Amino acid sequence: MKILITGASGLLGGRLLNYLSNQDYSIKAVSRNIDNLDFCDESVQKIQINWKNKNEIFQMCEGIDVIIHAAGPNANDCLNKKLDSEEFYSKITKNLADAAVECNVKKVIFFSTIHVYGNPLEGTIREDSKKTNDHPYAIYKMIGEDILQKHLNAKLDYYIVRLSNGYGYPLSKNINNWLLFANNICKQAIETREIKIKGNSGQYRDFIPISSICDVVKQMINSNLPSDIYNLGSGIAVELITFANIIKERLEIITGKKIKIITNNNNQKYNPFFYKIDKLTKKNCLFKIDHKSEIDQLIDICLKNFHKK
Repeated sequence: MKILITGASGLLGGRLLNYLSNQDYSIKAVSRNIDNLDFCDESVQKIQINWKNKNEIFQMCEGIDVIIHAAGPNANDCLNKKLDSEEFYSKITKNLADAAVECNVKKVIFFSTIHVYGNPLEGTIREDSKKTNDHPYAIYKMIGEDILQKHLNAKLDYYIVRLSNGYGYPLSKNINNWLLFANNICKQAIETREIKIKGNSGQYRDFIPISSICDVVKQMINSNLPSDIYNLGSGIAVELITFANIIKERLEIITGKKIKIITNNNNQKYNPFFYKIDKLTKKNCLFKIDHKSEIDQLIDICLKNFHKK
């Protein structure tokens, strides 16, 4: 089976690339800069893409069975580069969908986000819950969702994955992932022995290890799951301070050094939310959540790259 992974030089794309290349798959790794794919196995075909070139998009899809679309501007880029970001999630996503149909691709997996549902997240959240977030990142992800459903429906299988807060170790120090909450506080602690939570530490997030995401994607590749939108998270939301303390405990055990947590609370109260993933699990797409293993490997990467000797 031939799999194409876009955004392969990013945190999630890179981990999916590494995971799936160790399985019985033929992998094409797509990035705007293949120099950032230096962690790839030699068996992986590297493709440098100009997303504005429609012909290149069609060429990269030739002979592909499954497209994993993990490329796209992040939340900061969507806020600061609105025109480019909107173009990517609209025009470029349409070009990719058209190429998938033209090249007889069997499945497309697209990563959307939990944040389409609102800010702050509240109550019980299912796939049919209202989408109220007006942040550009959420809006552009919804545009991408709508385009894929419109152009792929009844033509090939598609899975739109509304991902909660994925976190985990990168395959390269140069991968742009250090603004993610878990990754950022781990890096802080290694560099300064302090964890500073800049926002309200009482906010709730549903953290899911990237190892769990990789497991779900493999099941999607191999299953007969119906085309649809699926929530993907741990199913358990915790306060930022709670997750920071989990990382702090692992850091202190591994490094033997005390870590201080500094909060900047504004006394705003948040209610927990409940991210329902049973639409996926009822289809026998089951997975394990192992925070300890993911956090320990993240700490190991931070020690190797940021520890001051």
